[in-house]
Formats: sequence, C-alpha cells, structure tokens
Amino acid sequence: MNKRIWQTTKLLELKVEMEVRELLDATTSPATTTPVIIGSALERLEER
Repeated sequence: MNKRIWQTTKLLELKVEMEVRELLDATTSPATTTPVIIGSALERLEER
C-alpha cells in the first residue's frame, strides 16, 4: 500500500474516532473508556 494512502487512511480513522469521542462527551457516555471499533459492518456481513 502506498505510504501516502496509508497515512491518509490512518489520519481519517483518527479524525473519525476523535469526532465520535466528542459526541460521546456531549452525552452521558464515558468517552475515554468506550471502545471505538473501526471497520465496516456491511463488509463483515457480506463475508458470510
């Protein structure tokens, strides 16, 4: 995989995780202890 694509992908995943944690902070959910799982549920379902 191209290093630039890898960096872009990793940065995007980090940005999404940060945004999810901000949303959790805005609610009563524990943002620091809630696991954030990166992946596609649809892709997982299609593997069956």
